Amino acid sequence: FEGDELRWREWLESYRSSAATVANVYGLIGGRPVPSQEDWAAVRDIIFDDVIPNTILKIVNSDPEADDRPGFTPVLEQSGGWSAPEDLATIFVSGNVMSRGLTLEGLATTLFLRHADNPFADTQMQMQRWFGYRGSYLDLCRVFAPQVQLDFFQLYHDSDEAQRRAVLSDVERPGETTRNLVVSRGRDFSATGKLTNLGMVPLCPGATPFIRMVNGGQSEDPNAKLVADVFGGASSVDVLGGGRERGRILTDPLSLVEAATLLDRLTYRSHRPTADGWEGSRWRDLELAARLDLGSDRDGLLPLFRPPVRGVEDATPYSRSGPYAIGAYLRLWKACLTHRVPGLVSTDDSITPWRMQDLARKASEQPVFYVGIRYGSGDEIHEGVLGSLDFRIRAMKRSVDGDVLRASWGSRNPTARQGQYLGDELFDYHHHGLDAPAVVEGEPVWRPVGAPGLILFHVIERSESRFPTVAVGVAIPLGGPDQFAAVAPGSRRR
Repeated sequence: FEGDELRWREWLESYRSSAATVANVYGLIGGRPVPSQEDWAAVRDIIFDDVIPNTILKIVNSDPEADDRPGFTPVLEQSGGWSAPEDLATIFVSGNVMSRGLTLEGLATTLFLRHADNPFADTQMQMQRWFGYRGSYLDLCRVFAPQVQLDFFQLYHDSDEAQRRAVLSDVERPGETTRNLVVSRGRDFSATGKLTNLGMVPLCPGATPFIRMVNGGQSEDPNAKLVADVFGGASSVDVLGGGRERGRILTDPLSLVEAATLLDRLTYRSHRPTADGWEGSRWRDLELAARLDLGSDRDGLLPLFRPPVRGVEDATPYSRSGPYAIGAYLRLWKACLTHRVPGLVSTDDSITPWRMQDLARKASEQPVFYVGIRYGSGDEIHEGVLGSLDFRIRAMKRSVDGDVLRASWGSRNPTARQGQYLGDELFDYHHHGLDAPAVVEGEPVWRPVGAPGLILFHVIERSESRFPTVAVGVAIPLGGPDQFAAVAPGSRRR
């Protein structure tokens, strides 16, 4: 103490700050009176005369020779009088006994040094029971732990808060919906160790999801009509890359909600997911967690997930990279720019809960989406709705199995040098004059935070059919919300 007294004095400012914060957050009339630096001499005397002489050390574990369990109640003496509780000022050192749920009354300071190679949220949440309920002295509490453990505790709490909200929404509105509660986990921790091989389903569709479903070419593709509608009469320019023309791009980008609406307009014969079931339930849970269901939904964001099928009849399996799931994700991103949603993290920061992000900065970094058409080595299209456009589209030659492309994105060139074509995933970068983002070998090409996104139509030439068909790729920048749903073995969704 005497060798480092200045650092002890600094704690007065820390306690004054936390007392003011607690009073402000909970609307208390006045905060706890905390001595100032001018009172240090009196505080120092109390520490030396009262605290240090009366502080004891106890080892609490399963060893037969360990100290007795804590005693927090007054003791009745044989004389009929009472003595103070044994543990008024005690430093407890413990392991499993405390981690299994022992609550220490009046605990103010915790040093937590446990580490798990495979952390499980339910186990470590149980280990936090010793914190107990602080109430009147919350401002005095301090927790010291390695940063990685503090991050885990924060994420566990955030996930727990989201699940509590979902449960309470069912209690408050019984019978309105039938949902399966989504238990979330983290990128670096599992929800529980009681189930082996527990899977993880992210919320974000990824950096470059590609919608490989296509319609047959026996009649005019409704998605070709959508392309013609989007580009007809709109301002667009050619895209040049690697010394030649690569396609066409709209000069005016779409907002998050406008991009979601465009994706929802795509229709498929073989892709008709339903809003019911596990996937629809997950999106509705997120609406409740974001409190989007309250008020009049002035932004028109509900429902987030808008597939064409409302019931289970004729529905097809859900796909995280399907157009309606991507559209739902973009709407959620928009909603999260003004809502501190629990249970979510950012795609560029999986450690910090979304509710602790700077939402003003997130709003300023939200992406816009450019819409393009990729040309290929096929024939120019002169007939049908696409032939009516005031520019000529050269169709792409891609292999198709039934109603699904064999591959996703076309040209890829992640290590392109100056002047070379960057690849379809970065098609619009040639229009913007941007350098390609850094690429990590084996990782998807993530656009940086604040970069524009891309919706790229691929017009496919079908040798066995009269009409071309349309596939779509989407490039999504970092910075959006994400959640990792825990999925039991055998129930993973595509």
